[in-house]
Amino acid sequence: MSETASDLERRITALIEPGFRGYLVARGLARGLIWRDGQLPPEAPNFVESLSDDLRGYGTTLLYLSLRLRDLGGNLELLQRALLHAGEALEAIVRRGDQSDPFRGLDTVLAGSAYHIARYSARAYCLIGGDLDRLNLSPTERALCWLMRHQLANVTNDATVWLRSVRLPEEAHVQADATEEVEDPSDELIRVSLTSNFLKAMSAAEFGLKVGDVGSIGLAQELLAKGTRIAQEWNHPLFWWSHLIARHLIHDLWAHSLHKLLPEIDGDSNWNAMRRRFLIMLSLRDVSEVELWPSQEEAAARAINESDDLVVSMPTSAGKTRVAELAILRALSLGKRVVYVTPLRALSAQVERTLRRTFGPLNIRVSSMYGASGATNYDRSSLRNDSIVIATPEKLDFALRSEPKLLDDVGLVIFDEGHMIGMEEREVRYEVLVQRLLRRPDSVGRR
Repeated sequence: MSETASDLERRITALIEPGFRGYLVARGLARGLIWRDGQLPPEAPNFVESLSDDLRGYGTTLLYLSLRLRDLGGNLELLQRALLHAGEALEAIVRRGDQSDPFRGLDTVLAGSAYHIARYSARAYCLIGGDLDRLNLSPTERALCWLMRHQLANVTNDATVWLRSVRLPEEAHVQADATEEVEDPSDELIRVSLTSNFLKAMSAAEFGLKVGDVGSIGLAQELLAKGTRIAQEWNHPLFWWSHLIARHLIHDLWAHSLHKLLPEIDGDSNWNAMRRRFLIMLSLRDVSEVELWPSQEEAAARAINESDDLVVSMPTSAGKTRVAELAILRALSLGKRVVYVTPLRALSAQVERTLRRTFGPLNIRVSSMYGASGATNYDRSSLRNDSIVIATPEKLDFALRSEPKLLDDVGLVIFDEGHMIGMEEREVRYEVLVQRLLRRPDSVGRR
């Protein structure tokens, strides 16, 4: 009789109890603090020789149970805690561990996968960042790393190179030296077939994530499910892990992608066309940006509602700019222009570079007006004609005093660093501008 979600939750709860097996994970993390290439200094405490094997067994068991619970829709909070424990157990083996350990690559990929599925993607990247050659990865493990790093083009590039260069087992057997011991060709055929199946699935997923094709995502999941069954039947645990992990990673990338969370709008052909170009542009970056972070999802859903005023409060580097970009995209699709106000000249220059990188490839003109006080004819021309204008409050206020109608066709005004809106000394200019805009007759219903 198969285990229910409740059965799995009880098992997992017991495994992640504080002090489990003599504080196994804590001992692994403590050893990692003083390890150097798998060696302990002479004065180090005594750690049991089987610690790495114990951690590997614990981490993989917990990861497996967590993925089973995930498939059954179990408790999400418990699931996240379990995946975090699994990642830390496996990371304790590889962090400053033995570089020659034959399981180092697999342990690293599994640890990163546990973190990534738990939505601790930054911790995953810390493990799998840098040169992947140092990890001596198999083609399937390497593809998983590219996927977690969101370098989707590398997934297809590696798959193409491997599929073009692979030799059939019969050919390899014939060319082997007569005195050389060769492996069972049938077993080699299974390994080649599983690798081929996996890389084809990953290529299908890459295409689906790039263009938003749900059929390709479905095909990738079918191939991965098939590969998981074959790997289990033929007792190939490494391939089994690769196929299983990939299925969950692809599910998450698609579920949290802009293709899913930034919907098309029936009857709005302009929005649908701009949305498609925008998403393809993001997917073609060196590090694909088709996925939204948890901190962005709620704000992103409101950002495309043109009748919704929105205040976004997030820590630094939590993704506020992407939310602003989505709001800008929606305003532009409605034929409206955008003004982006920042309180500092240096910040204005930074925002200008960011928005040019995003909207320049879409043939959308981005200009700026900041610097010395006063507004030049060029400033007024930019504010009157360009699709996106970045301005400091002083420059914008001066321009509007001389020509109030400059904002008549602006559909969105964004105020960056909103915490600086107030009545304290230099922030007063920001406050005055906000109050001036709110008093405009057309401010009602405007963003």
